[in-house]
Amino acid sequence: MKRFVGIVIEGIEDIAAEEVEGQMKEKGRILFDKEKSEYKTIDIVYECDEEFSFETEEDVLNQIEKKKWQIESPFRVTCRREGEHLFKATDVERDIGEIIYEQGYKVDLEPTRTTVFVDFREKK
Repeated sequence: MKRFVGIVIEGIEDIAAEEVEGQMKEKGRILFDKEKSEYKTIDIVYECDEEFSFETEEDVLNQIEKKKWQIESPFRVTCRREGEHLFKATDVERDIGEIIYEQGYKVDLEPTRTTVFVDFREKK
């Protein structure tokens, strides 16, 4: 079953969860299982393929290297960070993109068929 995460303004998670018949995951995030074509209370929606905790960028890259990607080419990686980290979003985008590229997928920032969205919130 597909799971989706919606990024919302902190404080309206209950309203957004009601809109999509989902539940609050944590501050600023809701979890739901039915994608809609339009949202009134949600800023960003992505399919949650995997979730894990980490301490360093190396921990993240090790998890990404283990994954067997099944995406449509061309792809791009987009990163959003909330919290304090010792790395930049652009570094993560580049490094994860390189890992996926090495598995045989074509990178193209415009036009793209797949966006791999990496959502960092604190250490998750």
